This record gives sequence, C-alpha cells and structure tokens, in this order.
Amino acid sequence: MWVVDGHKFDATTNLYHALRMLRAKEIRKIWIDAVCINQQDREEKSQQIQRMRSIYARAKRVVVWLGPESPNSNLAMHLLGILSKPPNITSSDTSYQMALKERSISAPSGPFAEAWKAFDDLFAREYWQRAWIIQEIAASGDILICCGQESISWSELETAFWGKKQIHNIFFNQVETDLTKHPRNTQEVFDFWAWKKAMASAQSQPLLKALIDSRRSKATDPRDHVYALLGISSDSSSLIPVPNYKHSIEEVYTNLATAMIRANGNLDIICLHGREGSGRYKTPSWVPDWSALADIDRPWLFKTALSNSRKIKDDFAILFGRIDDSYGIRVEGEILSVSGRVFTQIDGLSTGMLDDTTPSGEISQPTYDTTAYPGTQGFVEALHDSLIMLFETPEAERSSGRTDLLHYLTREKGLEVMESHGHNMLASWLSANMYFKVCGVSLHLLTRMFNGNNLMWKRRLTHHYEDKAEFTAKMHKYMTDIETVLKGGMRLMTTTGGHFGMAHPQARVGDLICMLEGMGSPIILRPCSDEELGADAVAKRKSLERELKESRYTAGMTLETTIWQSCKVVGEAFVRMEGMKKPMSEYPFGTFFIH
Repeated sequence: MWVVDGHKFDATTNLYHALRMLRAKEIRKIWIDAVCINQQDREEKSQQIQRMRSIYARAKRVVVWLGPESPNSNLAMHLLGILSKPPNITSSDTSYQMALKERSISAPSGPFAEAWKAFDDLFAREYWQRAWIIQEIAASGDILICCGQESISWSELETAFWGKKQIHNIFFNQVETDLTKHPRNTQEVFDFWAWKKAMASAQSQPLLKALIDSRRSKATDPRDHVYALLGISSDSSSLIPVPNYKHSIEEVYTNLATAMIRANGNLDIICLHGREGSGRYKTPSWVPDWSALADIDRPWLFKTALSNSRKIKDDFAILFGRIDDSYGIRVEGEILSVSGRVFTQIDGLSTGMLDDTTPSGEISQPTYDTTAYPGTQGFVEALHDSLIMLFETPEAERSSGRTDLLHYLTREKGLEVMESHGHNMLASWLSANMYFKVCGVSLHLLTRMFNGNNLMWKRRLTHHYEDKAEFTAKMHKYMTDIETVLKGGMRLMTTTGGHFGMAHPQARVGDLICMLEGMGSPIILRPCSDEELGADAVAKRKSLERELKESRYTAGMTLETTIWQSCKVVGEAFVRMEGMKKPMSEYPFGTFFIH
C-alpha cells in the first residue's frame, strides 16, 4: 500500500515498478505527474498543464521509465551501449562497425540480428507512443532512460542513434550505412532531437507543426493530442491561453481551428482530413480531427498547411476587403465565411486505389468532352501533370518532352519498367480505368497516341530507345510519383469546364471546385440543403447573411456580390492551371458559408 499525504494511493503496476527502481536510502524529492496531479480533478489538471514545461526544464534530472525488464530488453540496452561509444581509429574492437552494418531494417542479418530485434522491441514499447512524453523529453536537460535495472543517458542514446560527426568518414565506407537516417523503424517515433535543438536555440515551432509531427502519438483523452503540446509550441499561449478539460472534445478542436484561422488566415488546415473524410466527432466540416492526423496518407497536405507562401490572393477580395471586412475570413460559431470563386464542377471521376491491387469507388464517365487547354499537346501535358499533381512545371522540363513518359505508360517499354520495378498499384489502376474518358478519348487510347508529329518528337523517341538506362530511370521516377498520389486514394477527375486534375477520395460528380482566399490549392465543396443542415444551422446562416449584406450596404457597396449556397468541405483538389484559355478573374466571385 502506498500512502501520499496521509491518504491511501492506488499506484498502477507501471508506476509501482518505477518507484521501486527509484527508491534510494537517502531522502530525495521526486515529482511524478501521476502522483502530483489529481487526474480526476479537471480544474487541477488544467492548471498544472501550464506549469509542466517549467517543471521539466528546472528539474535536476528527468528519469524516463520504459518499464520492467523483458526477455530481450537487456540485450537492446547492451546494443545501445555499444553504439553510444564509437571506438577510436586505432581500436581493434570491431563490434561497433559490425553492429552498424545491421542498422537498417533492410540490411542482411548478421551476428547482431538478435540485438537489433531487441532494439525494435524496445522502441515499440507503449512509452514511445504517448503524446505526453514529447514535452517531457523536449523540455528537459539531463535525462536518464531506464528499463528494468539497465539505464542510459539521453546524450548516449543520441550518439547511439546518430553517431558522432568525426566518425562518419572513418566508418562510412566500411559499414555502408547512412547515419543521417533513423535506425530501423524509429522514424515512426517523434523526432525529439529536432525539437530539443529548436527549443534550445529559442526557435520553438508553431503548434500546427507539433500536431503534424506528433500525429502518430497516442492519448487516452483525445484533448491531450492538443494539450500535451502546448509547452513546446511557440504560439500555443495565443491559440489556447488556458487549457480547459471542462470543454468537450468538439469544443477544444473547433476552438483551436478557429484560433488558427483568425491568427494567420491559413485556410489550408480545413483540408486536414483522412481519406474517409470527417465524422468521428460532431464538429463542422472545416475543423480537423486533431487526434486523427495519422490517418492522412496524402503528405502534400501537411506541406501546404505549413507553408506561408503560395496562398491565393484574389484581386476582388483584396479590393472589396478594403471597403468592408465582411469579405475577409470570418468564423461565426460553426460557420466559416470566406470569399472566393467557383472555379468549376466535377464532371467525371476515375476509381481510386485502396491498396496495390484493389480499386475504390466506381468510374463516373464525364458527360462533357471539351478541354480548357489549347491543342492536343496542351491537354496531354495537363494530363501528365495531373497524375503527379505537379503544381508548377520546372523550366528545365518545359521543352524536354515530359509527355513522352505519359505516352509510354501502356506501351511495351513502359510496361517493362512497371513490371521490373514493382509498380503494381499503377498497373492495377490503369487496368481498372483504361476506359475512363478524358476529352472523349479513353485513357488507354490517350496514353498510346503519338503526341505531336514533328521531327524533334521522333528524335526524342529514338533517344529513349537508344539510352535505355536514362529512359528507365525517368520512367521509374514518373511511375513512383504517380503512385505517391494514388496511395492517398486520389481520383483522376474531369470538370464541366474541361479541366483535368486529381480529387479527394470522397469527391462526387457535381461537387464544386473552388478557389478560396487563404488557401494554397483548390478545394472541393459540396452544396448542402437546409434539410441536411437542420433548423438551427439554417437560422444562424440567415442571420449571418443579413449581417453581411447590411454591413456591405452601410459601407457603400452598391455592387451586389453573390453569397453562395451553404457548403461542406469534402477535401483538397489539384487542377492543372497552367496554360488555361480562361483567366481566373472571369470565374464567379462571391462569399461562401462553410458548415
């Protein structure tokens, strides 16, 4: 039985083992969150969270308890000990070099195979998956990692993971391993080293980056996916001044999304949903599920959300915004109000892919066969770029015949590369969608057409056949880039305006492709009826619409601008913009209400 302040305390099994290990003959002070914070008192938890970074930073030592000894944990700790002490160049001990040879998960097994298996087991322990340990390690100075009776310091662990700069050149050629990459599968573990370095140099990262970087972490309380990161984030005090466990999960997640949007106008966060879309919690469609960012298998979303560049700036929104701020980005309760343009509407959709061999969704053949791109070469280039979601074509590739790669996708030479390099997902997708039509032509026929009838093009084809190694490398890269897009479940789409692009897995024919202020790429919105919204949401929308119209009239806006029908977020879209016949300024402008 444990007694704390005269009261009986029920310690968990893990805490019991940790306390037994830490017990010493002399008196010493130990702060343990599970003991010192009343986990049942929501108000106390809210207060203590704000102090935790300071507690860890000021501690003389922080002890990380991985748990009791397992059958192979001592072997793992022994391996870490070897890796943490690189020998000097004159040493005859070859243990370090031999251990490094098996550092990669794909390396052949050797004398350290069992030790590396123990290493894998050690870093697969539940401790490394907890959201709360991120602050515990990132904010601390002297850290001791304990497993059973074995221990290692954090600085020794760092050397075991990354080596020392002075030894890289000495052993690199001998061991043939890349010491800049995570050992084994530990890339799944939070990058404590980068965050400790940033915090030590007073360059803490924003909360959004912390949420993205820690997306694979686990928390019993979904609110802790946010609260556990407040102590390491540069902007957390302005986004969430006081953590509050009295707020529901929906309130915490919605309040954070609202604060982020109001802070910097970055609307790209509203597309941070998995391929199944939103739905776990009863939040507006524009609010991310901050506990499910690990479900997002479309990595470009994170890059776009974290980027401050390439955000859409519409001339109308800028002009009208100077007259009345109702044209800016606003959040009123559960309604997001933003200016933008209805760019086009989805007309046709290919299937997506669930895995290497299984298509998802049904083909929806387009009803329009027009094209928004000039000439055959123009729309073939648009298709090439759409399949890899190439936002901007590098200048060096503009005249290099990049559409030749598209031409080979279903021809013998391309099929050889597809088979030899294991591009099974692309092969399955092409097979499932060979009769999907683009500009009235099936995908299978389009990829086999001779794109251009000129001497330069024919010379390029001859060059591809003569220089097989260069061709194979380019073809393999192109296929890899396509599969990166397909792995996210994206679907090839055509639009009523004759555009090509890739659409979110949940997209439907009839969905709107829109360009919104504050976003770096197009978004798919789905109009929703009053019945879908419910009476309360409809009343709030009508009230906000009246407010906006009155504000604009008072400001002297005599030009009526459209307030579009209520919509919900489906997800992101890629549309090939380059080379369009019609400028963006000619598409309908208005204000969107997103629920």
